[in-house]
Amino acid sequence: MFFRAPLLACLSAAFQILVQSRSQKKHFEVERKFRISLAEADALPLRLRELGFKPAGTVTMTDSFLPVKNKGEMMRVRDEDSGGNFHSFATFKRWVIAENGEREREEAEAEIGPFARAFILILGRMVKGQRLLSFSKERTHYERENNNAFVVATIDKVSGLGAYSGTYLEIESIVPLDEDTKAAKEGIFVLAKELFGIPRNDVQNSYFEMLELSLRENLSA
Repeated sequence: MFFRAPLLACLSAAFQILVQSRSQKKHFEVERKFRISLAEADALPLRLRELGFKPAGTVTMTDSFLPVKNKGEMMRVRDEDSGGNFHSFATFKRWVIAENGEREREEAEAEIGPFARAFILILGRMVKGQRLLSFSKERTHYERENNNAFVVATIDKVSGLGAYSGTYLEIESIVPLDEDTKAAKEGIFVLAKELFGIPRNDVQNSYFEMLELSLRENLSA
């Protein structure tokens, strides 16, 4: 498509300007996810409360992914429905080198209105030339803050990922850009061991990567 390159540049620039202008602060997203059974999903809420986490509600989310200009970037529109309250968010992520020399995921996110949402999604479909990749999940939040550390644990019931659909525990620590992420990474696995009773391997792929894998597997089947 002759106009794809300039449209993609326009989409990328417009999306980043929108997010950067409305986002309160950038941060590193230090997170790990663990695939869990339904029995574990039922038992985890009590264990999280025992470890000082407070319930923060359940939200139904649908993520739509836009084409990106640069490899390793991610542009997403997330629609959230919380008991009939509908909100949309634009999220931009990219890989950067942190002060400790390690590769980390930088994230900026901002709430957007219906007109901005519609413009972004329509332009994204035009650039891609087909329906945007998307999947949905029901996410139950738990939050804990102590020693100036804010940690979010979520139980996700994920659909739309083919063989990768199912139930996951995701643990995320929000780290300011000027702080080291090493302690946050270690803390996630310590917390996972406390929750499961034994050390637990995490799932390496993001939900978006699982979505891409499921599509490739369906095409090759």
